[in-house]
Amino acid sequence: MKDEQVGISKGDLSDLLRTVITETRKPIVDEAAVAAKERHRQRLRDQQAENDAKQAAKERACSHLREDGTCRIAWHKNSDGVWRGVCQLCQGWFEPGKPDYARMLKIPTRSASVVG
Repeated sequence: MKDEQVGISKGDLSDLLRTVITETRKPIVDEAAVAAKERHRQRLRDQQAENDAKQAAKERACSHLREDGTCRIAWHKNSDGVWRGVCQLCQGWFEPGKPDYARMLKIPTRSASVVG
């Protein structure tokens, strides 16, 4: 049996090569890896939501005051001229627009006997 020659036009060959090149450039998608990555991301989102809820509860339960009535918030003036602070017990942030910001800003951070 003699080898048969099959003819193909230049246009068909060009289309075939274009298709082959396009298909080989497509990324290989590992469905298991994609699903695992999404499960990991969901676990991270769930953990962050849980951490946020715990922090919010911690902040609500904190008076932000020491036993002597002084403020536990460490205040600092930012480059924009706004005072912001963090409670040294619950790690809650205080900045304009947050509840109790104005009230807590007025409470001294040290007792009068320490200041002198």
